[in-house]
Amino acid sequence: MGRVQKNKISKRSNIFFAICITAMVLLIAKCAYIQLIAGPVFAEAASRQQTVSLEGADRRAFIYDRNLTPLTGINREYVYIIKKANVQRGDPEKILDIMGAEHISGSNSDYFVYSTEKYSKHYSDILVNQYGAYIFECDRRYSDNQLAAHIIGYINPYDNKGVSGIEEELNDLLSSVERKTYVYADRDGRILPGAGGIIKGTESDQDIILTIDINIQSELEEILSTAKNKCAAVIIDSGAGEILAMASTPAYNPNNVAAYMGSQNAELLNKVTQGEYPPGSIFKLAVTAAALEKGTATPDTVFHCTGSEHLGNIEIGCSTGGETGHGDITLRDAFAYSCNSAFIQLGKLVGSEDIISMAHKMGLGETPLKDIPNINTGSVTQNKDAQGAGIGNLSIGQGNMLVTPLQIARLTNMIANNGNDIELSLIKNSDEIATVSADFSKRYSKRKLISGVISEDTSEKLRQMMRLTAEYGTASIKNSSISFAGKTGSAEDGKAVHGWFTGFAPAENPKYTITVFVEEGKSGRAAAVPIFNKIAAALLSND
Repeated sequence: MGRVQKNKISKRSNIFFAICITAMVLLIAKCAYIQLIAGPVFAEAASRQQTVSLEGADRRAFIYDRNLTPLTGINREYVYIIKKANVQRGDPEKILDIMGAEHISGSNSDYFVYSTEKYSKHYSDILVNQYGAYIFECDRRYSDNQLAAHIIGYINPYDNKGVSGIEEELNDLLSSVERKTYVYADRDGRILPGAGGIIKGTESDQDIILTIDINIQSELEEILSTAKNKCAAVIIDSGAGEILAMASTPAYNPNNVAAYMGSQNAELLNKVTQGEYPPGSIFKLAVTAAALEKGTATPDTVFHCTGSEHLGNIEIGCSTGGETGHGDITLRDAFAYSCNSAFIQLGKLVGSEDIISMAHKMGLGETPLKDIPNINTGSVTQNKDAQGAGIGNLSIGQGNMLVTPLQIARLTNMIANNGNDIELSLIKNSDEIATVSADFSKRYSKRKLISGVISEDTSEKLRQMMRLTAEYGTASIKNSSISFAGKTGSAEDGKAVHGWFTGFAPAENPKYTITVFVEEGKSGRAAAVPIFNKIAAALLSND
C-alpha cells in the first residue's frame, strides 16, 4: 500500500512539473513574440497615443550646394503652440504680432502654431503663464538673409508648395519626404511641457544638390550689395558649364514674400534669368563672330570713324570716338574701343541675315537653362526690322533686341570654350534625380555639348580682342593685377542707359565666365567693369 501511494505522488509530481515546464515555454515564447515581433508595433501605437502632429511645421527635403553644405534648413526658429480653447480667454495674437511671429498654416486641429526667428523671454513668459503656450526650438527653412534666394525660390505658406526657383521646379521631390514635427502629449491630447519636439517620417531619397558654391555665392552677394544701382551677375565654371553663383539686387526675404507683392523695386525678379534688356555693345561679340566666320573681315580690316554714322535720316554717334571720331581704325581696335561707326559699317558688310543667324546659333532667343522655371528667352531682331536704318541698330545691339544676363553668359562661355556650347547646369545631381522621377526624366536629358558653334579660329580671335579690351580698351583698369578679358556694353532702354560687362578670367586660360549687368549704370566701363573686377579678384585670390 505504501509503494502504491508513493507511485501516485511521484506521478502527480511529474504531471505538475510538466505543466510548469509547458507554462514557462509558453511564457518565454510570448515574451519573445512581444519583444521581437509585436514590440515595435506596440511601441509605435503607444507613440501615436502620446504625440500630437503639427502639420503646419512639415519638413521638405533639403537643398545643398555643390560641397553638400545645406542651403535650407540651417536656421533655427522658435515655435509657439497654443491650445485653441485657451485663445478664447484672451488675445495672444497681439503679443505674437509684437514678437514678429507668423501663423503656420495647416496647424493641428486642436492647436494654433506660430513661429518666429527671435526669442523674447518677456513675451514668452506671458504666453506660457496666461495662455498655456508650449515653446520649442526647431529648424527654419529660410533665413531672413537667405543666400541664393532667387535661385532657391520660396514656398507658399498656405499649402507648402514651391512657388519659384528650385522650390517650384522640383516641388514634387522636395515635398515627397513626408517628415513631420510632433510634440509629446498625454492621452487627452494635452501637450507635456518640457518633453521637447521630435521629427519623424521618411528620409529624402533625393535631396537636391546644386552646382552653386555657397562661399562664392556669399562673396558675390556681398559685392553686389555694395553697388549703388540695382544689378545682377552670374559666375560659371567655364569648362564644366556649371553655375557657381548668381545673384540679383535688390534681394528679398523668403520668410515674408507678401511684403514684396506689388513692389515697384521688383525684389522678386531674378534679373539673371528673367530680366530682358537691350544688349548694347556686348552684341558686337555676335556681329564680330558672324564677320569672321563669313570671312567678311579680319582683325586687321580697316574702317573709318568720323564720330557718327548716317543711315538715311538717322544719325548714330560713336561716343568713344569724340567729336572727330577715331579716324582710320582696325576691327581689332574698333572692338577694344567699342567704335559704333566701325561696327555699323561692318554690319552692312556682313548683312542682317548672317548676323541674326549667328545670334540664334549663339543661344539668343532661346532658354539658356532648363533647371529652374519661368526663364525668359528675350527676343532677336527679325530680318524685316533690320533693313535700311535698322541695320545700324542691329550692329550695335539696339532696336528691339532683348537678352537676359544668363543668355549673354552662355554666349561668352562659348567663346571661352573654343566655340563649343557646353550646356549650362544648376542642378548637380540631375542625372540621379532623373532615375527616380519619371517626370524629371522626360524634361531633362544628359547634359549636351554642341561642338563647333563657331570655329576654334574665330573664338581665338575673339578672345584676343577681348583681352585687348581689358588691356587698353573700354575695360582697362589702372594698376589692375587681374588677368581677364571681355566686352563692355552701354545699352539704351528708353530714357535709361544700362551698363554691361561680360568676360572671363584668367584671360589666357579661362576658368570663370562672368557676366555683370547694372540697371541704369549709364556705361559698362563705369558701372559694370569695377564689379566684374571685384568678382574676378575674389575668385582668383581663392584659387
